[in-house]
Amino acid sequence: MSDVYTSVLERDGHRCFICGKTKYLQMHHVIPKSSGGETIKENCIMLCGPTTDPGACHWKVHYSGEDRYAKYLCSGRKNNKKFLIELSRREKRANFSI
Repeated sequence: MSDVYTSVLERDGHRCFICGKTKYLQMHHVIPKSSGGETIKENCIMLCGPTTDPGACHWKVHYSGEDRYAKYLCSGRKNNKKFLIELSRREKRANFSI
């Protein structure tokens, strides 16, 4: 496992960032790599997978548009990533239907 994966896994308590499940965890980039997002702890969260399962949070984030909160909060405000990630976490838990 990579150092970033291990750090993110530990930071998120070995649980899905959204629903709290502990199985089938995958690392997700809040700001996608294709949009210039880096593979760093502050830009990654753990989500339950797989991305091929419509019931999994990783699938929902990619295909239902629920990732917009994190993208909006992180855009242009890179000096305070830790706060923005936590705020994103709270908003997602409040607005994300599982």
